[in-house]
Amino acid sequence: MREAIFGAQDGLVSTLAVVSTVSGATNDRFPVLIAGIAAGLAGIFSMAAGEYLSSKSQREIALALQAARAAGDADRGTLLMGEDAGLIDSIEPAGALVERLAADAEAALRERGRLLLKEKKA
Repeated sequence: MREAIFGAQDGLVSTLAVVSTVSGATNDRFPVLIAGIAAGLAGIFSMAAGEYLSSKSQREIALALQAARAAGDADRGTLLMGEDAGLIDSIEPAGALVERLAADAEAALRERGRLLLKEKKA
């Protein structure tokens, strides 16, 4: 419902902007009418294309998630749900994650130690 309200408001505002601009440029009613109809149709096609692509994307994610569940691939299922929610874009293997975290922690400790030694000398 929220999307429909925002879409209607957007459509009204953009059509009003086009009609106002054209009516400011000419005193003839016909170009204003044509501009209003053209802007309305452009908004309709734009919204329809956006909705189609959104629905297609959701359908593809749902089918991929079903396939991952059927294959018993929990990691792929988790990745797909995270991608759908916009939270993650890849799953790093646990071993690589631990190695990266350990390297980051070691680098942070070395830097902190270097700064502490620098402060003591100063």
